[in-house]
Amino acid sequence: MQNEKVFKEFMTLIGEKYGVEVSKSMARLIWQSLKPYRDDECKEALGDVLLHGRFYKDLLPDLMDTLETSQGDRAVEAWLEVDFAVKRIGNWRSVQFSDPVIHSCVEAMGGWEALGRVTNDEWKWKRKEFENLYPIMAKRRTHPEMLIGIIDQENIARGFSSNAKPMQVGYHDERKRLGQGRPLALVGKRKGEL
Repeated sequence: MQNEKVFKEFMTLIGEKYGVEVSKSMARLIWQSLKPYRDDECKEALGDVLLHGRFYKDLLPDLMDTLETSQGDRAVEAWLEVDFAVKRIGNWRSVQFSDPVIHSCVEAMGGWEALGRVTNDEWKWKRKEFENLYPIMAKRRTHPEMLIGIIDQENIARGFSSNAKPMQVGYHDERKRLGQGRPLALVGKRKGEL
C-alpha cells in the first residue's frame, strides 16, 4: 500500500468500529504489512475486514488472510487471461496485459515465446507454476511493460524499429489502456465484443 491518506482513513474507521484508539505502533505494524500489496488490494481487504471482522485482536491476521485469498483468486483470473492470449493470439505477437504482474510471471517461466511452445500435456503444470508464482511476483514493485512476441524479437534483432505495438489483453475500460496497442476484451464479454 502506498496511499497513506486512505490508510489513515481506514485506521480511523477501524478504531471507530472496535471502539479503540489504534496505537501508533499497531498502525505502523499494519502499514509495514500492507506495503507489498497494491492499493486496490489493500482497500478491498480493509473494507472486507471492516464489514466482517469480529475482534480487534484478530485484525492483522484477518487482514493478511483476506489479502492472501484475494491473491489466489487474482492468480486464477490472471491465468485465464494468459490461457486466452496464448490460444487466441499466440506467441508471434507482442502482448500487454492489464495486470503487469502477469508479465513478471511469464518471464520467470521462460518468457512469452517459450510459453507458446508448451505442449497440451505440460499446460496444466504451467498453470500450477503460474498460480504459485503470481503471489510472489505481485509483491514486486516493477514489472516488464509487455511481453515481446517472436515477430518483434526478430525485427529488433535485424535492426528494425523496436516500436512494438502489443495486443492488449484484459483491458475492460478505455481509460486503462497503456501504449498504442488495440484492446482485446475477454472476460465478461458484452454482445459485439471480441
